[in-house]
Amino acid sequence: MKNAERLLKGTTSFIKIQMEAETSELDQVVITGYTQTTFKKMTGSVGIITADQLKDQAQPTVDALMQGKIAGVAVSAVTGQPGSTQKIRIRGTNTVTGDGEPLWVIDGVPMQGSTADMPNSSEIKSGQFDDLFMNGVAGINPSDIESITILKDASATAIYGSRAAGGVIVVTTKKGKQGKTRVNYSGNVSVTLSPQRDYSLMNSKEKLAYEQGLWDEFSAPGFEAGKTDYPIVGIVGIIRSGKGRFEGWNKEQQDSYINELGQTNTNWYDELFRNGVSTTHNLSISGGGEKYTYYTSLSYTRNAGLLKNNDYDRYNITANLSMNPNQKVKLDFGASMSYQYSKSPALNNINPFTYAYFANPYESPYNTDGSYRADETYYSLGEYNNKKTSRKTVPDSGFNIMREMNETSSRTKNVNTTVRTGIDYSIISKLRFVGLASFTYSTNRLKEIYNSDTKAALDNRLSVDGLSQKEYASILQRNIDNESYMVRGHFAYDDQFGNDHSISLIAGAELRGSKSNSLYSKRYGYDAITGNTITPLPSTTEGIGYAQLKEYLAALDASTGETWNEQRFASFYASADYYYKNKYVLNASFRTDGSSNFGSDKQFNPNWAAGAAWNISEENFMQSLKPVLNRLTLRLATGFTGNINRSVSPQIIINYFDDYRNVSNNVFHIGSITTPPNPDLRWEKTQDVKLALDFGLFNDRLNGIIEGYYRKSSDIVTSVQVLSTTGYTSQRYNTAELENKGIEITLNGTPVKSRDFTLALSANLAYNLNIVAKYNPSYKSMGYSNLWEGYPVGAIYSGRFTGIDPDTGLYTFQLRPDAEIHTATDLNKSDNYRYYLGTDEAPVTGGFNVTAEYKGIRLSVNGTFATGAKQFEYIESPASYQNTGGGVQNQSTQVFQNDLFAQHLNVPKIAADRWTTTNTDGTYPRVWNVFGEAYGFNYYNPMSKEITRGAFLTNLSYMRIKSIILGYTLPKKLLKQTNLSNVDFSMALNNFITVTSYKGMDPETPGATYPVSRSVMFSVNVGF
Repeated sequence: MKNAERLLKGTTSFIKIQMEAETSELDQVVITGYTQTTFKKMTGSVGIITADQLKDQAQPTVDALMQGKIAGVAVSAVTGQPGSTQKIRIRGTNTVTGDGEPLWVIDGVPMQGSTADMPNSSEIKSGQFDDLFMNGVAGINPSDIESITILKDASATAIYGSRAAGGVIVVTTKKGKQGKTRVNYSGNVSVTLSPQRDYSLMNSKEKLAYEQGLWDEFSAPGFEAGKTDYPIVGIVGIIRSGKGRFEGWNKEQQDSYINELGQTNTNWYDELFRNGVSTTHNLSISGGGEKYTYYTSLSYTRNAGLLKNNDYDRYNITANLSMNPNQKVKLDFGASMSYQYSKSPALNNINPFTYAYFANPYESPYNTDGSYRADETYYSLGEYNNKKTSRKTVPDSGFNIMREMNETSSRTKNVNTTVRTGIDYSIISKLRFVGLASFTYSTNRLKEIYNSDTKAALDNRLSVDGLSQKEYASILQRNIDNESYMVRGHFAYDDQFGNDHSISLIAGAELRGSKSNSLYSKRYGYDAITGNTITPLPSTTEGIGYAQLKEYLAALDASTGETWNEQRFASFYASADYYYKNKYVLNASFRTDGSSNFGSDKQFNPNWAAGAAWNISEENFMQSLKPVLNRLTLRLATGFTGNINRSVSPQIIINYFDDYRNVSNNVFHIGSITTPPNPDLRWEKTQDVKLALDFGLFNDRLNGIIEGYYRKSSDIVTSVQVLSTTGYTSQRYNTAELENKGIEITLNGTPVKSRDFTLALSANLAYNLNIVAKYNPSYKSMGYSNLWEGYPVGAIYSGRFTGIDPDTGLYTFQLRPDAEIHTATDLNKSDNYRYYLGTDEAPVTGGFNVTAEYKGIRLSVNGTFATGAKQFEYIESPASYQNTGGGVQNQSTQVFQNDLFAQHLNVPKIAADRWTTTNTDGTYPRVWNVFGEAYGFNYYNPMSKEITRGAFLTNLSYMRIKSIILGYTLPKKLLKQTNLSNVDFSMALNNFITVTSYKGMDPETPGATYPVSRSVMFSVNVGF
């Protein structure tokens, strides 16, 4: 119990003191999903996040809440889109082509996903579908969580077998407590703010002046000479050349209109993005009697996205019931259902963040009468530069991004239901049977609509209409049904021998399976009023022949289809723990899994782990140090875990074509064998060894843990080049080995702790070094994304940028010390410039928390950081010489900034200081017309993108204050006359402070993509 001090006044004869329980770090409960133990009895590496640590947090998904909380658990946003899941890596990357994500376990039930892959046909592209809710983690209500336990090494995860190489995250939901009924409501309202950083792009006057300079240098001489093959770039080029609606304008009219455009200065980020209002409401009822407890909750979350017309809604229902009908039996029942709904524009190949970056600022979204105004430059480059194809690029009404946003829609609905039941039956006093069964059913419904006057509809026409002038709406639908089950049972034996020895044994088996079925359909000529379609007929002046009809019907056949996936697993597991005198702990676990994912010769895979812990502080020779060093534990563990790489299959894979062959009225499939059978395909395996020192000082006022680990992953699936005489050029096999080694440090301290004021500090730091230990590549040089022994999986190889050559205006790169320069042309060889420049995974990650409490007032600051990650900030313009029909290319570009035609759209302000023959110290590279003069740059300069990308290398290191929370809890004495048990208010500032050298919008989601947004949140929590 905690020490309790009360000030005595007068001659009080009766004193009431309510003692509070105190749980030390060693006595903290650790729930592994199979068993329940304490830190003191653990040999594995675990991290625990309690419900208190999740309190008042703004993130609506569980995975986002974990960021910065646990050492060695790197959590990062892939996108800031509402409802999206995070990328999680526990102690590094252990696979190359497979899924490196951890296994999620909810109340003992592993989450199983088996979504059927979508096909890639002439009508439907595999990347076209929105897989927003395919990871079921997004459907978990954070308010229902009691604790999150992260299992990081083999000693902790081996009991999960061949799914645990990426670590295991065990989520335990809240249960009821005996006593009177408790009702609790919590809610919050948050305002999401637009990004605070920008890319420093040109405004209208700057861009128009820039375009005029390009016209004067590259186009005016040809125009004045009466030529027709001069380049036309930007609205200035279109106006000056008298093209389109500007035909016949004189110089005065041209100048007047250009000046008028200069008065329009559209900030496209303001037009496309917004400040949104989000809200969350939770209501829970819990309680229980002598033989039962219950917990039920309802919740609703609405998250308004940064992008206009992008919203996310989630509804949750959770019910947990625990019963003890007698001393021998404990029963546990649980049911949860989540409904998620997301809506957004169906923009397909149009990235709104890319558009906001490149759209010219003198363009306007609307005409003066409020109608959509066509963008005259975004897709017009080819139209004015000798476009050689008759394929329509924009609808007759022109392209307008706001029309695309408002008149296309993507709606995703997901319903996920899980029921589970568990039993703990005491056979005899020391022997129990523990069983758990669960069933999960989920549906995912996607509907995308492209209205007829949008570019999205134009791009989604039937393939046979690709060269026609027809425009019509279309609708894409996909329905996925997933179901999975899990049944497991084990016998548990716990015994104590005398006062010094105790053991815990379990042994059991598990069966699980999952299957998925998907139906997809794309319909053309969609009518939004009736929901029906009027499929457009083929149009030809010569009539419809058999070949045309066959092509047309093949396109329709490719627009619909069905896919399915099914998996089965069988597992056997056992675990043994031995404790001696509360000082020594020995642990061993074993599991073997059999899966249909692997070849017939390799379907079963044994996994094991062993560990030991020495509670040094319990030794007699340490007792004199107890007032200072109250806790000291040394842990050592090793073991094997596995990973299922679903990117490859042991079965023969046939890719069916859209066409069929009809022989004597018998229809036969036509296809090609893309993958031969591989009976030797096997599990990816990971062995790790760890050593940890756990300590507590001054009765745990300062405590922490230091861990070092080494992990070796073998039989990693990679692509291998094979002889073409086999019928293939490459195949995937178990060939490579990876290594991860690192150190983790966690510190917690309470430097100030008095009756009225408490100050608590915590911080964690992790360093992980990842390398490819074994790989025999078929290539001889380090490519941009190639694996190479001795370097990380996410290694970056490119040129080391040194500046701009004042003589040529080209980017220059450092020669390697071992560069072989025998002739001048050797100066363009990539191998003479290629360096290892870093990795795209941050090797150093961590987080921190500062919490101060004074008489019900609390202030909490949570932060996270990641250092060492790099990436190419290669935001390439959608406009380029490849969009034109300019003719013979006389001079290739070194980087996309060199391309004159890339200047057609907006550029950074720094482009005004481009290199020219009169500005040789310019800070922006030279611009030229690839169809114009030949400069011979290719002979003496590195021109390969693999090298020149090095000029765009940026450091993504950052430190972010994730949240600053100010809260107040009403004193209990104010609530005595009410039916309220607690009232709590708080205000939070989320993602407001980011310290980074990155020049873009968000270092966590770099590039022209959906950034992590800032928000202000107000919360209330009321208990009855």
